[in-house]
Amino acid sequence: MSEPYQKRFVYPTENSPNYDNDKWAIPLTSTSQGVKNFEGFLNVFLRPDQDLSYSGESNTWIMFNLKGGSFYRVNYEEQLWKRIISSLKSAERTEIHVLNRARLVDDIFNIARIGDVSYALAFELADFLVDETEYYPWYSALNAFTYIIGKLEDDEVETNLEVSIHVVLCIARNIYFQRNKNLLFKICRNYIFS
Repeated sequence: MSEPYQKRFVYPTENSPNYDNDKWAIPLTSTSQGVKNFEGFLNVFLRPDQDLSYSGESNTWIMFNLKGGSFYRVNYEEQLWKRIISSLKSAERTEIHVLNRARLVDDIFNIARIGDVSYALAFELADFLVDETEYYPWYSALNAFTYIIGKLEDDEVETNLEVSIHVVLCIARNIYFQRNKNLLFKICRNYIFS
């Protein structure tokens, strides 16, 4: 069972005010592993004073904010992240809409950035990119990697991460160049000029 709740997403600073009481009506769109309808229509508004629960089969996932259509991030319980990761690493990956795959990457790395999930979990999710051929998930990942590289203070670790990203791009080029020439061009252009 999943119980959606809201918490204001803020990158913490030394003087961050307390936003615990800030609540809004949030449009929830959702789909589940059994349904996989990413065309989504507005399922419900989560009011600030409302409690919701979604139940499904115990070994399946549910996703909110279909195609990133609303301005909020979604953090799932760790076991739900693991189920989503398992689907992303399987042939089922392509059944999850490309914009949701990108949104998942963007959400988990930004949520890791504020410490609400571990970077280990974020990089575990990013493992699916080895088989990814679409532009948007890569764009989200490269933005996250660029931020992380920029925050590293250890030159050796930074160099190793840059080399790893370069290797990933080379692998992507070698494997997918014939399938999707535009994807590689977009990824490389955006990574180089960011």
